[in-house]
Amino acid sequence: MDLCIRVDFLTGRYIATDAFNRAGHEWPAHPNRLFSASVAALHDQDEVNDLERQALQWLETLGDPSIHASDATARSVSTHFVPTNDASIVSTSQLANRYQRLGQALDAFNRAPSDAKRAAAAKKITKERDVTKMVAWDETGAKADVLPEERGKQARFYPSVSPEEPTQWFIWNDVDEKLAAHHRQALDQVLGRISRLGHSSSFVAVSLDECDRQPNWVPDRHGTHTLRTIEPGQLERLEQDFNERATHVLGDRAGSEWFSDTNPRIMPNRLTRYRRGDDARETDVVGANESGEWLLFEYVSGKRFPVSQTWQVCRAFRSALLAHAPDPSNSYLSGHEPDGRPTTASHIKVIAPSHVAGKYA
Repeated sequence: MDLCIRVDFLTGRYIATDAFNRAGHEWPAHPNRLFSASVAALHDQDEVNDLERQALQWLETLGDPSIHASDATARSVSTHFVPTNDASIVSTSQLANRYQRLGQALDAFNRAPSDAKRAAAAKKITKERDVTKMVAWDETGAKADVLPEERGKQARFYPSVSPEEPTQWFIWNDVDEKLAAHHRQALDQVLGRISRLGHSSSFVAVSLDECDRQPNWVPDRHGTHTLRTIEPGQLERLEQDFNERATHVLGDRAGSEWFSDTNPRIMPNRLTRYRRGDDARETDVVGANESGEWLLFEYVSGKRFPVSQTWQVCRAFRSALLAHAPDPSNSYLSGHEPDGRPTTASHIKVIAPSHVAGKYA
């Protein structure tokens, strides 16, 4: 049997940012985004429902779904500069240190062997609870940056699309009928609590549905579209990731250090190639003996950057080649014919091979 999840976009618009291009839109909605929203819905209860959790663990084992989604019109993206919401007169590291010292004082109070030691610990507790100096206005006006008119502003884009049909279906084929019947009610419960997908203003209604639509997006290793999908163990990875981030906010390290170049904001996922139904299927793959000569350049100095930004290095390198070439219109160098069409002849390609062999690569 087939399992089908229906997502209705209640405003007729889907607002979500491409994972690797903040000014780009995402369409169709990626399976990974649906699953992450399901995990969030699972944990919005006071206590996690074991049957719902088992249903999501079963869902992550079903493989990559096919998708039915209509064409969509992308809204032109404008840059909005908005005040940041995380401005604070107390840094995260100050707050973490204060919590740590307060905890040590409470432990000392509980273990105090005498009244004198207990009194000293109580005095320490009172001192650590007093945040007057931390929040007091200083002569330099350094605390003024928490006021809306004084906060720093950051660029925001809000890319969105308006699908011709404001509904999308995720379809898993050849699902075990007994297991599907066993998990159906719990899965439908947790899906029914999803209220948004993507941006907080992108309202949705999600439910199990009859599979009466033919997929027009299918997994295909020769496909030209890359979607973020689900894999076994993803539920536990999301929970672990959330707990680690919470620990870093009020733990030994400042929360701002967690969101760094080496700790990206992208949630756990797997990248899978998809082919649209009207795309011609590519069956001829260039082999190693047809790939031509390789010229390798090593990145030796400067600030490191995540693999998602290597395309910028490739673009800069290609631009430098064209800028210094005697004839930049040469198809071997530009990759295009004089009339602007992509060339089918051999030409230079610039790629950035990633080091992924190490445990922390």
